[in-house]
Amino acid sequence: MSDQDKGLYNKYRITHRETGSEVEGACFVLRPERDPAARVALLRYAEATNNMELSADIWKWIQSIDPHAECSEDVYPLLDGTEVLLSPGDRVLFHRTSRESIPLTIDADSIIDDVLMAYGAALQIISQQREALEFYASEENNNWWIGGLDEVIPSEVMKDAGAKARTILKAMHHE
Repeated sequence: MSDQDKGLYNKYRITHRETGSEVEGACFVLRPERDPAARVALLRYAEATNNMELSADIWKWIQSIDPHAECSEDVYPLLDGTEVLLSPGDRVLFHRTSRESIPLTIDADSIIDDVLMAYGAALQIISQQREALEFYASEENNNWWIGGLDEVIPSEVMKDAGAKARTILKAMHHE
C-alpha cells in the first residue's frame, strides 16, 4: 500500500533539535518540494499566523519552490505594475511588486482612507479620459467640409486641436 492510500499515520519520528529528545504528541510533516497540497497548506498557515517574520519566511520558501504559487486573496493590478492583494476574511491588504515577489502585509484600517481617496481620483481621471476619447471618436465631431470660395469649415476635433487630451495629460502629471 502506498503512502497516499494510508491516510494519517506515524510515518516520521520527530526529535527536538535543541534537546535531541523525541517530540511527544501528534505531529504532521509537510514536504512542499514533493507535495503541492503541502504548499497550499503552508500558504494558508502563512496567512493565518500573527508571526509576520514566519509568514514572510514561508512565502519565500514556497516561492523558491514554486514561483507561481497562488494565494486566495483578490488581486488588483496597479498602474505601476505592482499588485494589491486583499484577503476578504480578515480585511488584510498585501502589496507585492511582482508575481514572483513576497507580499508585504499592510494594516488595512490604517490606510483605507488613502486607498479610497486614490481610487476616487483615479475614477475621476478615467472618466475624463473616457469623455475625451468619446469626443475624438465621434463621427459627428470629425465632419468637416469645404464651403463656397474654398472656405474650410473645420470639425469640432479640428477646432479642439488636442486641447482636451493635453488638459487631461497635464492634470495627470501634476498628481
